[in-house]
Amino acid sequence: MPCQYGCAVVYPVFDPIKQQFHRLKPCWPSASDFSNLASRLSQPLIRPTPPASACYPPSHPSGDCTDVLAHLDDGPWRDNLPGAMQSINFESFTFDNGTINACYYNTTLGYPCDQGNIPIIGVDARTVGDIQAGVSFAAKHNLKLVIKNTGHDYLGRSMARGGFMLWTHNLKNITYNERFVQDGAPSNSPTYQALTLGGVSNGVRLMGPLPQHVTTPMANGFSVNIISPFTSLTRTIPPNHHGLSQRQILLISQSLRLQ
Repeated sequence: MPCQYGCAVVYPVFDPIKQQFHRLKPCWPSASDFSNLASRLSQPLIRPTPPASACYPPSHPSGDCTDVLAHLDDGPWRDNLPGAMQSINFESFTFDNGTINACYYNTTLGYPCDQGNIPIIGVDARTVGDIQAGVSFAAKHNLKLVIKNTGHDYLGRSMARGGFMLWTHNLKNITYNERFVQDGAPSNSPTYQALTLGGVSNGVRLMGPLPQHVTTPMANGFSVNIISPFTSLTRTIPPNHHGLSQRQILLISQSLRLQ
């Protein structure tokens, strides 16, 4: 099973020479392990927190609780927070016995603010190298890896209690190529007007770099991501003239090599 932060499980280390388990090693990476990871990243490690944590303790809130409550249903505001989901129920965790671990927006309930289902640490991925380093680290330490962009996964898979987060929300590079030709194509191949997208967060951002005479078959809301470098998931409605935007994809490039 994947290692999770706070787990009581310790894993025996097998000695292939003596053919025996000779010591125990805690499953969660050490501070030194995380420090080594941080040295390989373009951005500091992130420590996602529940959005409602700004409202605790209720007697002396640690942040701007009024602002948090004012944006409770604000999708674009929520997608900029690594610890927020668009459906707030996925921020909480329910144990097998029915008890709930969460940080409630309603502080009058009298419960403390807990981490809930939100990973405590992760990578703010801005480059391919960040993604490679984060995935390799999770694989090496057997961590439960969750990938989050805007928090729209309606099965809650971009959150996991005790997990390790790869936050792709800031992979927002967008480039326009007026005469795109796929690498290795014959010299007489047709060219296409094309966009190369990173982890674009919403359609409003996408429309900015488009020349005025270029139209796009993509359509979505203000906070929904269009395409992710991992899932290649395009959210659209069927336009009348161009068809589904999935059919307009010219090339999907995956730059993930574990090191």
